[in-house]
Amino acid sequence: MISWAVFLAVAALGCAWRGAKRWRCRRKAASARSALQIDLVREQLHQVCERQLAIYSRLDNDEKGVAARIQDCRAVAEALYVYAPSVFDEHPDMVQRLEELDAFLMDLANQALPVDRAYAVQYAVEKTYPKRIYEVIRDTVVQKTSGL
Repeated sequence: MISWAVFLAVAALGCAWRGAKRWRCRRKAASARSALQIDLVREQLHQVCERQLAIYSRLDNDEKGVAARIQDCRAVAEALYVYAPSVFDEHPDMVQRLEELDAFLMDLANQALPVDRAYAVQYAVEKTYPKRIYEVIRDTVVQKTSGL
């Protein structure tokens, strides 16, 4: 016959083994949750990187990017100055608005693009349409108003 001590020892050993088994199952479940969380974070990071790359590509696009928008802004100012200078007489704040839009787009390029690309954007824009167009327009408007 089995003594009570042996019986209790076997029962305790069985409980310990079942407890260890439960602990291993819990560890596996926790590990699986951790792996799921890591995969989720990795997927979110991948999505953020894709969005940043899309923004960068959009800003750095030669035909539709920020450099093209700055050139368009300066081209509009120049065209208005050449073909319809009375617009600036009627709306004296137009020069300031165009210049502020230009400055905003340039700041956007400087902040969002890497340094080498931001300098390339500035060089391309200055080569095509120098920023002094706003100064020329402002001087002309001031001369017209002071001459009246």
